[in-house]
Amino acid sequence: EDLTDDFSRIRSWIKARLKAWEAALESRSDADKRSAQGRLKTKTYKQTKEYIRPLTRLCKRKGLEPSIKSSLIEMIAHCDAGEFVKANDAYILVAIGNAAWPIGVTSVGIHTRTAREKVEQKNVAHVMNDEAQRKYLTSFKRLMKFEQDRRPDVAPSKKVL
Repeated sequence: EDLTDDFSRIRSWIKARLKAWEAALESRSDADKRSAQGRLKTKTYKQTKEYIRPLTRLCKRKGLEPSIKSSLIEMIAHCDAGEFVKANDAYILVAIGNAAWPIGVTSVGIHTRTAREKVEQKNVAHVMNDEAQRKYLTSFKRLMKFEQDRRPDVAPSKKVL
C-alpha cells in the first residue's frame, strides 16, 4: 500500500504542476504569447510534458527504480515544504551522485595507477547515461523550478537561483 501511495503521489504531483504551468501559460496576454520569449516558454513546457511522460508511465506501472523513486519522493517533500535548496541537493545527488570525478591528466608516469580502474567504475551515477532517465529527471527539475517560481511565500534563502 505504501509503494502504491508513493507512485501515485509522484504522478499526482507531476500532473498538478503540469496543469498549473499550462494554466500560467494560458493566462498570459496574446502579445506575451507571440513574443520570442513567450514562444520559448511554451516550447519548454511542451518539451517538459513530452519528456516526463515515461516517468508517469513508470509510476503507473509501478516499474520505477526504488532509488529514483525514493529520491523523487524526497524532492517532492522538500518542494512541498518550500525547501527548494534541499530539493535541488536531492536532485543533484540522484543526477550525478557522489562519484569521484577525476579531473586532468589520468596517467602521469609510465606505470598506470593500480586503483585507476576503481576510480573509473565505482560510484558512477548511471542515471544520466540513460537517455530516457536523463530527459525525465531534467523535466522533473523544470517542474521544481516552476513550483519555486510560483511560490512567493518561500524565503529567498530557501530558493535556488
